[in-house]
Amino acid sequence: MNNNILHVGLEEDRASFYKKIKIGASPETPDISVEVFEKIFRGYLEQGKGILYISQSSALSGCYENACKAAENLQGSFEESTIYIVDSLNISAGLGVLAFSAGMFRKEESSIEENYSKLCEMVGQIHTYVIVEDFVQLKKCGYVNADESVGSAAMKIKPVLIINNEGKFEIISRQRGVNNALTYVKEAMEGYSDLDDGIFVVTHCNAPDRAEKFVENVTGSGLFTIFTIGEAGLFTGKSAGNGAIFAAFIAK
Repeated sequence: MNNNILHVGLEEDRASFYKKIKIGASPETPDISVEVFEKIFRGYLEQGKGILYISQSSALSGCYENACKAAENLQGSFEESTIYIVDSLNISAGLGVLAFSAGMFRKEESSIEENYSKLCEMVGQIHTYVIVEDFVQLKKCGYVNADESVGSAAMKIKPVLIINNEGKFEIISRQRGVNNALTYVKEAMEGYSDLDDGIFVVTHCNAPDRAEKFVENVTGSGLFTIFTIGEAGLFTGKSAGNGAIFAAFIAK
């Protein structure tokens, strides 16, 4: 086995994961296969339940395509059941906004079809900002090119990115130090005239204190009424690296 390849499982300790990639290991976080999707979907369909699956951006992961193939394969066996798959064109905190919203629509007794339609409409309204320590993991994963990342680490620059309308990472700023980067994102949010004052989701890659500090700062601004903080998944950690922060909200 190649010692530079980090085989990620659900039991993987987060701190150990980030320590290993910092010293050069290359994480393998394979897409969920069509077969695994079929097995999971079948379990719900056999109970007579409909399925609403919110996928990571199809531009960053093959999960959306594999989920669609699984749904197509199962269609003939469960003609009375429904499978709805949403391409979030987003990642991490952006998925959190959609999942939280889906739960609220469900409480409002929206049907699965109505929920799906509302989520698809929301996809283009979710804005996700990303602050990373450096470009190392993004460059390894092919999300930024070498020219874009030159000199940032040496100058202690913290890149700020968004998830754009194509569901891809896009660099929008470079800030000197984490505090300046967090302030930049907060001020960017304050600039939205059509900001939805509801849900604000922050996820982090092994940086809980940084995430808490950011949310506390935003809380005092009165921009949002619902706040949630979570730990980013390992796919996100592989992409953005240790210390990354994702912040997502709705602006119509």
